[in-house]
Amino acid sequence: GEVAAQGSLGEAYRLRGDYTQAVGYLKASFKTTQAIANPQLEMSALNSLGNTYSSLAQVSYRRAESAASRGDIYGGRGAEYAPDSPVMQFRAEGKQQDQIALNYFQSSLKIAIGQQNSKEQVRNLISSLPIYYRLGDLSAAAKSKQQGLDLIPTLPLESTTVYATIDLAKLL
Repeated sequence: GEVAAQGSLGEAYRLRGDYTQAVGYLKASFKTTQAIANPQLEMSALNSLGNTYSSLAQVSYRRAESAASRGDIYGGRGAEYAPDSPVMQFRAEGKQQDQIALNYFQSSLKIAIGQQNSKEQVRNLISSLPIYYRLGDLSAAAKSKQQGLDLIPTLPLESTTVYATIDLAKLL
């Protein structure tokens, strides 16, 4: 019950855009799942944390774009930005948050592989793809895409399989 309550609160805050509150509740939820050693709940908490940090990264990238459009370059010339400019700081924040998100998705993926849970594996791979593209890691993106495609036929025939296939097709 505690895990569900913390996870639900974390998700609610994430959906509202209050990522700081979301992270707090989701980390507490994850810590509790580790204490009770429930792999399914651990994967869920890790996925929620990954999604939250991915959302945080997107906000940072939007802030960088906004700063660039305002011309906040601090001494840069042309397309160059000074390292201490808001543009570069927001981009660095976004990359750091994307890397944290990837770490959570990869941790969840390891559990899913150990549990032989192909649905969770596909979910993690699909969630990781946009991050790999944002970070410019095209080889990791291609590998994740292929792994997802290879797993689709192993999924049970139900709505989640259809949605996973659609999500993967959109990303292609």
